[in-house]
Amino acid sequence: MKKEKNETYYQDSIVLLENTPHEKKQAAEIKKQMFEAAKMFETNIIELKQKKIGFLTKVAVFQGIAIVLLTVAIAGLTPLKTVVPMMLRVDTTTGYVDKINPYNGENSTMDSNVVRYFVARFIENREGYEWFTIQNMSNFVESTANKAVLTSYKGYMLSDYSPLKRLSKNLKMLVKVNGITFLDDETAQVRFTKLITEPDEKLAVGYEPTKWIATLKFDFTKTIKTEAQRLINPLGFNVVSYRVDAEVVK
Repeated sequence: MKKEKNETYYQDSIVLLENTPHEKKQAAEIKKQMFEAAKMFETNIIELKQKKIGFLTKVAVFQGIAIVLLTVAIAGLTPLKTVVPMMLRVDTTTGYVDKINPYNGENSTMDSNVVRYFVARFIENREGYEWFTIQNMSNFVESTANKAVLTSYKGYMLSDYSPLKRLSKNLKMLVKVNGITFLDDETAQVRFTKLITEPDEKLAVGYEPTKWIATLKFDFTKTIKTEAQRLINPLGFNVVSYRVDAEVVK
């Protein structure tokens, strides 16, 4: 037992003798260098990961901005791609073609609706006839036409072609407005149909519907003289020129 202890002590002494101070210093420096290298490696790994994270973050931000800009661009282009329907109406008898614009609450103004109303009512009263309401029709024309247009109307009603003489109490002349087109701000062209009917508005035997085109020029300068006229024409609608022609049948 004592011999084994002596051998161990002897071996340890040899190791201590072999590790000289110079060798110990070199070993310490090597350990230090290895530690520094390991530390630098870890630092480089961390920096690399941080750079990678920063790059990915920038890419994500760029993609997000690109998506937002693309969405805004598409939204901006959407109105340009709106399809506006348009219908063309063809009269099977005359071949006349006119465009029917879809109703649009934004484009339809109070002024345009009022003008259309007065134009249509003028045509119905100027061209229509009904024994029991002819005075009301005449009053409307008088309240909405200038002197020249009114004189022409009175001459027509007193002529041999007057519905007063031709239709009397037995028949009516109904007017159906088919379309109103504005040639400019103060000129309208109206397509309408005349129908000679029985008092119950059934088409009279021996009479065919006839198609006409009226062109009228108007303004809103009519002088209202009486309260009765004001009730008929409160805005002073005034027809200053009126012409009607038969629509050509093709």
